[in-house]
Amino acid sequence: MDARPILRRGDRGEWVRQLQEALVAHGVDPGGVDGDFGVLTEGAVIRFQTDHGLQVDGDVGPLTWDALGVPEPVDWTAATGDERIRSAMALLVQGYGYPVNGAAGIVGNLWAESAVLPPRIEGSSSATPMRARDFANRIVDFTAVQIMNRNRPARLGPALPGVGLAQWTSAGRRVGLFRHSYRGNVLGADVLFSMEAQIDYLVHELHTGFAGVDGVLTDPQVSVDGASDEVVYNFEVPGSILAGGAKLPRSDQRVQATFQVRRAHSQRASNTYRLSLV
Repeated sequence: MDARPILRRGDRGEWVRQLQEALVAHGVDPGGVDGDFGVLTEGAVIRFQTDHGLQVDGDVGPLTWDALGVPEPVDWTAATGDERIRSAMALLVQGYGYPVNGAAGIVGNLWAESAVLPPRIEGSSSATPMRARDFANRIVDFTAVQIMNRNRPARLGPALPGVGLAQWTSAGRRVGLFRHSYRGNVLGADVLFSMEAQIDYLVHELHTGFAGVDGVLTDPQVSVDGASDEVVYNFEVPGSILAGGAKLPRSDQRVQATFQVRRAHSQRASNTYRLSLV
């Protein structure tokens, strides 16, 4: 089944924005790139369909998407773990300039948090990343919008807050994910399906709020273990290294045990990426 939606006049959202951007790229004016499929966008679609020998109905289905060059989104749940790791590593190394060891420290921790699944929510399994318990303790298949609009006082959405690659949990960082602008677009709930946008948000966080961590990760001499430890201790801060709401010292056995587990994941990320370059 094609994961791209069938769009028609009256639709709104990120997919409409992508449609409008594709039309502009093909030299057809949709009347602006605003995510609103109005009369002008419909007219642009009809002109494009006419010019390309497609069925002229103003609706955007698989054949029109293909002609526009808009691919189906990646189904990350169908990808293997190594494929997800390689994709995240490539974005960090090739797209943002992190050294391989620094990127591996990040991705190893992402594996521990979410198995590098962009739509993963806390309490779910990797096979069903958007299925978890609600506030009434029922197992629910949540929509992206329900996840984005989670409201603890109103008892709406998933019972647990963690979401995305890094399992963003705190209110400010969680809201920031859904409000993050990627390539000029705020994806909102659709950010849950974009590896690229979530990695961009993570890098934005490192650059703007975790300069010390980012300095370690961008150091060309950083080791995989050193990068992994820095991410888990000063960026992810999982419950396993906390006591009474405060971080335990690095020398504590519980912290060291967490370091060892995540170092193994980071070494896997490094090895998986390096093998892809051979």
